[in-house]
Amino acid sequence: EIEEIEGVNLSEEEYKRLKELSKRLERAEFINSSLQQVLEILEGGEPSVLSLLNVAHSILSSLNLKEREKVREVENELRELIRELEGKFIYEGEDLNLINERLHKVQSLELRYGKDYPSLLRELRDLKRRKEEYEKLSLELTSLEEESRKVKEELEGLSKELFNRRKEGALKLQREVEKNLKELNLSGAKFLIKVGRESYLGEVEFLFSSLGEEVKPLKEVASGGEISRLFLALSLLMPTCGTYILDEVDTGISGEVAFKMATFIKRASRNVQIIAITHQPSIASAGQRHFLVEREGKRVRVKELRDLKERREEVARLMGIKTEETLKGAEKLLNALSGI
Repeated sequence: EIEEIEGVNLSEEEYKRLKELSKRLERAEFINSSLQQVLEILEGGEPSVLSLLNVAHSILSSLNLKEREKVREVENELRELIRELEGKFIYEGEDLNLINERLHKVQSLELRYGKDYPSLLRELRDLKRRKEEYEKLSLELTSLEEESRKVKEELEGLSKELFNRRKEGALKLQREVEKNLKELNLSGAKFLIKVGRESYLGEVEFLFSSLGEEVKPLKEVASGGEISRLFLALSLLMPTCGTYILDEVDTGISGEVAFKMATFIKRASRNVQIIAITHQPSIASAGQRHFLVEREGKRVRVKELRDLKERREEVARLMGIKTEETLKGAEKLLNALSGI
């Protein structure tokens, strides 16, 4: 494509000049041809207007009519007109066929590539620039390949080092998570972090067993309640933000397990802010502040329970029914968790 466009050997300015010159020459050719037709009618044809006027003059002269002089005057005026018309021929001194031949090459390119010639010239400049860049890159390729080989060797060494560190980190994290799981009433749970191949792209898989049996992928063996506790054990062990919103993280648990989770969340809130949405009396009792959310039709009402009486009544309600016994149980629960 580069050679084909360059073969035309026309700049954009020269192309525009030739197009204008071609139009001018075509116009001149048309004018000259038309003038030649007129002169042929007036003088050169058989018969011509001039020859007919001469015949008319001869006839009138033979009749000795004075009108022959008027015919002679018309004939002289006609000869003057012919001289004037002969002076209007245009001579450009350029070869129209040669110009059109060069323009035809340009038009063939425009038709082939579906673009006008200025666009083709811009594309030619772009192609030549890209060709130069490619040639420059080719010269640099050998150097880059050698550099790439050195980087690859260094990366492989760093990958092995990272793999070893990940294995060490995984063992430490396993112990910490299992410790937290015991506090969440999963004393027989096993948690294993399987680190993939010796590569910085190696995958990590969490394996789990709640009853001390053979560990399996987490998604295959953990129940809803176990998932909730494992989430707490992991996320609060390595906080990634200053505030956690736990939306019914106590799903699937109750009783003693719920109390242990409440205790765990209470202790964890010393380091991060925790907003817990719950239906569990234990979790609600562990909060430093207690909000009651109620829906009334399409409206939602949020009320903060500020005094102990309000909180005790709400905790009792969460136990199932508000009675003297549940009110006493709620008070004991609030007292037990407030001291942690």
